[in-house]
Amino acid sequence: MRQLGFVLTPHLRPLLIVLLTLLSNAMQTKTKTDIPEEEMRFVRESASNVRRLGFFRLAEIMKIFTEYDYDYFRNVILYVIDNETLLFHQRLHEKSAGGIMQLVLVLTEHASLASFVEPVLGRLLACLKQPVISPGIRNDLYSLVENLLVLR
Repeated sequence: MRQLGFVLTPHLRPLLIVLLTLLSNAMQTKTKTDIPEEEMRFVRESASNVRRLGFFRLAEIMKIFTEYDYDYFRNVILYVIDNETLLFHQRLHEKSAGGIMQLVLVLTEHASLASFVEPVLGRLLACLKQPVISPGIRNDLYSLVENLLVLR
């Protein structure tokens, strides 16, 4: 994606529509109850992979195309970030928080994108008070704070 750079710019909107639709649908599988339990485990694993990779791709796109106008996608981006960070505190013991933290760090590196993080900032920073938090996630949260301080 980095190599294609500005060749992708005219195609960025449809690409983001597909990516955000996948992410949004993967969020909704957390609450599905009409699927038999034996199939639900497979669905949850698949949705988790889609979310993880989707956040990594979204972070990559937003890092490369920082000047792109994401306002058209603001509500959907806020929705997927908000839903993923709701369960963030359950993963504090893991080695890394994965794609969601990569996306949040990219968003806080650029003043034009930082407003996407504002609604969940308190929730993320509250994780620093937890008694058990992996060093990788703690460092990511400190980087988040540093990024925001640099923007001020």
